[in-house]
Amino acid sequence: MITYKSQVTAGIDASRISFRIDHEKRIIHVHLPQAEILSATVDPGTISYHGESIAIFNFNNKEDANKAQKLAESDARKAARASGILDNADRYARSLVKGLLQGVAEGYQIEFDPQK
Repeated sequence: MITYKSQVTAGIDASRISFRIDHEKRIIHVHLPQAEILSATVDPGTISYHGESIAIFNFNNKEDANKAQKLAESDARKAARASGILDNADRYARSLVKGLLQGVAEGYQIEFDPQK
């Protein structure tokens, strides 16, 4: 078993946000891209190895240590997805964009298009 500390960040690509404005109905339609994992880093100083399952690695060998770190980063990405990080990032992006638009689009309703 390998234990470690990691940091995973998720968000949206803001360059892919698009707007469609219906002036007659006073509605701003917003399309946000789906959130994605932007980075996953593992602090190498926190990696600890326990048990026989890691016997295939020689952690004094730089190549094996790099493989172990890559496996830990992949595992951190999977764990973050399972914990709902992408749903949280989507909600936060909607909230942020809505807050920004409400300040400049007085009298308009803001609607978000379904994500694909």
